[in-house]
Amino acid sequence: MKFFAFSAFFLLLIAVYGGRSALGGTNAETIPPQVVGTFYPADKTELRKTVDSLINEAPNASFQGELTAALVPHAGYAWSGKTAAHIYRLLKGRRYDTVIIVGTGHRVYVKGAATVAAGSFSTPLGEVPIDEEAVKKLMGFAPPGQVAPPGRVAPLVQNLPEAYKGEHSVEVQLPFLQVVLGNFKVVPLLMNNVDTKVASQIGSALAQLMQSGKTLLLVSSDLSHYPDKETARIVDETSLMALQRSYDDPEYFLEADRLLMAKGRGKNLVVTFCGEAGLLAALYAMKELGGTGPAGAQSRLLAYTNSGELAGGEPGRAVGYSALIWTRGGLPPPKRGLNEMQRKTLLALARETLTRALIKGEKPESALWKDPAFNLPSAVFVTLRKKGVPRSSSLRGCIGSLVPNLPLAEAVEIFALKSALEDSRFSPVTPDELNGIGIEISILSPFRKISSASEVKPGQGVMVGQGRHTGLFLPQVWEDIPDKKNFLVELCRQKAGLPEDCWKDPRTEIRVFDAEAFEEE
Repeated sequence: MKFFAFSAFFLLLIAVYGGRSALGGTNAETIPPQVVGTFYPADKTELRKTVDSLINEAPNASFQGELTAALVPHAGYAWSGKTAAHIYRLLKGRRYDTVIIVGTGHRVYVKGAATVAAGSFSTPLGEVPIDEEAVKKLMGFAPPGQVAPPGRVAPLVQNLPEAYKGEHSVEVQLPFLQVVLGNFKVVPLLMNNVDTKVASQIGSALAQLMQSGKTLLLVSSDLSHYPDKETARIVDETSLMALQRSYDDPEYFLEADRLLMAKGRGKNLVVTFCGEAGLLAALYAMKELGGTGPAGAQSRLLAYTNSGELAGGEPGRAVGYSALIWTRGGLPPPKRGLNEMQRKTLLALARETLTRALIKGEKPESALWKDPAFNLPSAVFVTLRKKGVPRSSSLRGCIGSLVPNLPLAEAVEIFALKSALEDSRFSPVTPDELNGIGIEISILSPFRKISSASEVKPGQGVMVGQGRHTGLFLPQVWEDIPDKKNFLVELCRQKAGLPEDCWKDPRTEIRVFDAEAFEEE
């Protein structure tokens, strides 16, 4: 569990009016504006003019497919309004009966999500009714294998109107929605517990509500808090890239956050996403709806800035803002990979790391890299080969990681050194050998489990395993062992330490993967 940051905003008292809701015995709540006059104009005419102006000035972006969800900032309109307007310009003229807003609980800790069971939210533009039936479904949702006790609220989503006292993350989205959608109902949620089990369960409940195309999910969250503007941009571009590359693995997004926080604490980085809990739930929801990535929802970044880059902002203390959408039913995204310059930079980094370590005795230093791609969690292997000899006998060291638990550039540094000094099959590389050794880097894709060896295709990386005995061949090994049977035999025998026909054993787990491989010229 992670601690969540409290924002220093005015705490206003909430007015609760009488009334009975359709839920039977639950008081309907009229939640009055909490940050009116501070985050956005209090005057109705001025507010409408402000929102219209922001939306009309936003680019009219186009997209394919169905708009399913969006990430939108929640700061004051003077700071994040222009960024948020990119989302609301897209919504103009569209119809959604219900908008689920998953906001950040800045003031009251909740284990799952806090909602308001019945009533409405009020802004200077009028009242927005709560979708009581949808909220009732969420409050009655029980995780798989569990049954909510009759007459009692399931613990995942609780009716906690008090959590909305002084809270702005849901409220600031409402005037925009009132202008672009007109009549709609809202499902308000506040989250701040970054727990994968809780997020996955709430995501499952949200997915059920989102089965209809008339329901939109908004994640209300700002990005990095309080580093300098240059660091904020690096951190935010990295985390947004991780968000777009996470595919069916929300935990990848969390791993990126962990690595960024470790690098950024010395730079006054407090959080990467203040709405991380809600964002994680949204990722799980889209995963259940059909996955993210090529087979499901496609993410697209529309805008980014941070307060340190804006007029009047503090360059040394910034907050990041982004507008990002998820669509379904469009064309699959282009295949992502490193460009030629990035590849050359990483190969040069590996060469420099070996030179400094073997000749000067210097170890690489942990850093936050200016290129966001270099900060992404990556599973990497570094292979060293002797130059001028047949490839089949050229191997001089090869070590890496099967899981993406290090930033890409740092992984290259670490495994270049390990391949040179710690591969038990060879003696350590000496300084005199360096000029005669070539470097190859392989970045592994996520592993995919297959049912049998018949599904293995030449050119794929393959891993076999039984219990603690596992072995892996990179895709490049097919160049040395092109025959599939021989490939699998050597994988079982050489790498896994299992019988050579282990690939036929139904107890053997087989996984395949792809690799982006490149080497020095």
